[in-house]
Amino acid sequence: MRQTQGTSGWQLSLVVVLLSCIVTLGAVPTPAQAPTPTPAPIGNRNVEGVTLGETATELVQEVGEPITTQAEGDITMYVYLAPTGNALEYVHVVDGNAVAIGLSPTDNPSPGGKNAPFPALLGVALNDPASKLDVIPKSQLLSTKQLGGGDGTIHTYHDDTFDYIFIEQNGIVNNISAYLPNDVVDGLSSSTEPLLHDGSSIANAIVLGAATEDVGIHSKYMYMQYQRCANNGTWNATKQFLLHQGGHTYHRLQVTCSTDGSTRSFYFDVTKFIGK
Repeated sequence: MRQTQGTSGWQLSLVVVLLSCIVTLGAVPTPAQAPTPTPAPIGNRNVEGVTLGETATELVQEVGEPITTQAEGDITMYVYLAPTGNALEYVHVVDGNAVAIGLSPTDNPSPGGKNAPFPALLGVALNDPASKLDVIPKSQLLSTKQLGGGDGTIHTYHDDTFDYIFIEQNGIVNNISAYLPNDVVDGLSSSTEPLLHDGSSIANAIVLGAATEDVGIHSKYMYMQYQRCANNGTWNATKQFLLHQGGHTYHRLQVTCSTDGSTRSFYFDVTKFIGK
């Protein structure tokens, strides 16, 4: 069994970045509680559709392009709507590889996500009471530390696949993260991050890879929320067109800027989830 010595410096730095992104992107810690789903089996590197250890290019090929990205130093955060439709996934990309994933509830769930179970790791789901952490064997606990400012607690665990961080605030688990262990990260080869599309044409359509139409359609509108036009305005959809070309299905959104009235179109490749 690999040796672990608690949360490493780079893992704690990713927690800081995750919390910063949550504030920036508007995730909230207290949506209505939902039942806990069965966790992924030990040894499976797939967390909510994301395989840790793969390159960012493979990530985009498998789950599509993110609804937004945010760079913090050497870390790029790829943000997705989780397959459950009620949480955001913050995939930590370092040296072109997906090395960690953070999960936090969103205040803007998809229609189908409003009553769906929240994502869970080690049998503990987002928005569970902190007492639920007792289901995790004590032998897997690495450390318990106060969050900066004393407004929460960070619980760090491990198994043979990941290191985990559960953040509780006000007695509720509101952030869960899974990290590849340091020796695995050190063994990954550096990779170039993929060029993401800007949606300006069919050739540059944003490829969304959601597993269901409910999450895919909602991801499209969440993507639009993070785009800005003149004077920090927002793009408002006015019309939508369904297009078919080259065996692919596209949505073309015609939008108007809230500040100066300018117009443009965003193109999305929805082939992977349409009709599912």
